Amino acid sequence: RISSDAVVSAMGIAKFLAVLVLVSHFIACTWFSLGCLYGKESPRGWVGRFRANAAEESMAFSYTTSLHWALTQFTPASMEVVPRNSAERG
Repeated sequence: RISSDAVVSAMGIAKFLAVLVLVSHFIACTWFSLGCLYGKESPRGWVGRFRANAAEESMAFSYTTSLHWALTQFTPASMEVVPRNSAERG
């Protein structure tokens, strides 16, 4: 049993951050999937439009872009990736 308040507080923060990262991952994967509904090269989704303007087209770049978008949904930050069709608008 842990009796230190500092350790209990640190564990609570770690648990919150782990849940935030996990939820953000699922949101990012869903957002990427919605962007690929019309194909990765189609300008009808955000993936095709964003990749057309990006020099990097790797899956890691696409994932980090999706994760960045997901994290900005929890904060007042902004992001250039926006919904481009009715499926993405939800």
